[in-house]
Amino acid sequence: KMEKVIVDLCNKLVTTTFNVQYLGAYYAVIYYYCFFSVDAARAQFHYNQIKEYVEKDTDANGYRVRAFYELVVKNNRDGAYELAQKASRVLSVFSTGSERIYEGHCIDNLYQSING
Repeated sequence: KMEKVIVDLCNKLVTTTFNVQYLGAYYAVIYYYCFFSVDAARAQFHYNQIKEYVEKDTDANGYRVRAFYELVVKNNRDGAYELAQKASRVLSVFSTGSERIYEGHCIDNLYQSING
């Protein structure tokens, strides 16, 4: 079911004028293509759509998305690890409640991917 949702979301993102409010959707798509269904070309395409925003993002989710990009698209384990550490350091101030818990789980997935 996740694949259908992501494909539908991608179709909407590429046929809709960009709006900064869609960053979360782009983050989800990039994460999907870097972790659940690895496709470096698709991850890179969507990353390039938001590059100027994600590379300025100092929240845990921004660092995590960049780290997955470094790992999967650039094959840069050291860069991914450095960004994963930054994500971990700012997790305690990221959002609240269940969103923080979810982000922590995503960061754990990142460390497993780096080490695996």
